[in-house]
Amino acid sequence: MGKQRGLEMIKSAETATRVDKLVREAAKNLIRSVQAVNETEDEEVFKAYRRSVAPLVAGLYEYILHDLWVAFPDLEPDDMRRGSGPKESPTGEAT
Repeated sequence: MGKQRGLEMIKSAETATRVDKLVREAAKNLIRSVQAVNETEDEEVFKAYRRSVAPLVAGLYEYILHDLWVAFPDLEPDDMRRGSGPKESPTGEAT
């Protein structure tokens, strides 16, 4: 586990919940911006924009949400928990 980056200052579960929601919304909006560029620009512009946005989205998870979820594990979505990945159905297909 890495050092908490300033998030150790958040003590309130209410504040943590608000921060979690706002940061996840920011990540979703950045992803939507990539989709918008994909819909309107040529492939070269889209790929360059996506390369610019990808580290921002990753950083939101790596530097904020991860540490927040360590401090407040109930906030972490089930699909983000360690060890949760695609599960196999009885037919052997990923679900």
